[in-house]
Amino acid sequence: MSKDEIQDLADKAAAKAVQDTLKSLGFDMENPMDIQRNMLYLDTQRRATESVSKFTRITIWGFVISGIVSAISLGVISGIKGVMAP
Repeated sequence: MSKDEIQDLADKAAAKAVQDTLKSLGFDMENPMDIQRNMLYLDTQRRATESVSKFTRITIWGFVISGIVSAISLGVISGIKGVMAP
């Protein structure tokens, strides 16, 4: 066998292995546009989930910091009123 024949055989084997693997994962190899649309949809969903997650984290940290600032403010005001009380 020549080097070109071996390379051709290896390429065919690799292509078949990839097709078999994708088919076993449920991809319809007859319609690659559907596969691309599904991947785009999944990417869009992932980005949306990350965006919601980021917004949720920022909101929770806002509540925590607001609570801490409020507690400190109330303590300072109570302390000042306690010192200034007759």
